[in-house]
Amino acid sequence: MIPSGGPVLLGIAAVERETGLSKDLLRVWERRYGFPSPSRDAFGERAYPADQVDRLHLLRRLLDAGHRPGRVVPLPAERLRALLEAPAPVPVGRARVVRRTRAAAGVAGVAGLAEHGDDRMLRPLVDHLRANRVDALQQGLRQAIVGMGLERFVLDLCVPLTRRVGDEWARGALAIYQEHQYSELLQSLLRAEIARVPRAGLAPQIVLATLPMEGHGLGLLMAEALLVLEGCACLPLGTRLPAREIAAAAAACRADVVAVSCSAAPAATQVTSALTELHAVLPRGTALWVGGSHPVLQRRPPPATVVVASLGEIRGLVGAWRAAADGVPDAPTGDALQGA
Repeated sequence: MIPSGGPVLLGIAAVERETGLSKDLLRVWERRYGFPSPSRDAFGERAYPADQVDRLHLLRRLLDAGHRPGRVVPLPAERLRALLEAPAPVPVGRARVVRRTRAAAGVAGVAGLAEHGDDRMLRPLVDHLRANRVDALQQGLRQAIVGMGLERFVLDLCVPLTRRVGDEWARGALAIYQEHQYSELLQSLLRAEIARVPRAGLAPQIVLATLPMEGHGLGLLMAEALLVLEGCACLPLGTRLPAREIAAAAAACRADVVAVSCSAAPAATQVTSALTELHAVLPRGTALWVGGSHPVLQRRPPPATVVVASLGEIRGLVGAWRAAADGVPDAPTGDALQGA
């Protein structure tokens, strides 16, 4: 809404769409930390000014980087930007999960996320985005796909470039619309490349989705690209699906695995309860793989889930599943892959 003569204010639904932070989480932060502190419109609904929405964007980036809400939500915007510019340490629990998963899946030494990437490759692409040279950015990405192949494109370019774009926005070097523009362009390119991969239709058959509190699907799309390259039969369902709908799709297509992603934005209780519910309604024998940046996946992963620590783990994870399905002795189990 736009009050007469006043600043532009956003309702809570619009803020949820803009930031990826759920309405429930915004209300919890308001009660617990005193931020955000929206005003009320003529109908008594929450109304958020632009500076608070900008600060919520910064908080979302910090949550994705592994910071805990209690430590960052009360901080002013200037301090949040300073934290974003500083390298964030990987939580001990996450490092342990990554090491154990790589060892169990037989992929030690894989480049994995390549979080920082090659600056010589990333800088021109970010410069194109900053200067609104969308055609040049698209051409650069397409050339990279041809030169690197889809797997290396995802692992060595998409992941670090997406991180760089988010960091550039947090420093004020990119506008929100430019970050959205990049995301839409990358999703379009990935979908086109996935469609070109010959379908082997091999097991495991995998349903990919996000749960109702998660509206971000770019990471899931990257995972789908890597799974298709491994010959897996994939059924992507998109974002914000109820657990019972995901389970119904898994039953209908006799899926071996349901793969979901969880960003750092939702509350930990939301993630835990949603994953617990999903596991409870899945068809018997259907595995649950969970990836994403939410801290609960490293600190207290729900029982009976396989935590996928990075996109670089996917090849080994698929190989381990196939070895177990074929009855190979000493094949890693779900618990071993989770690092339990």
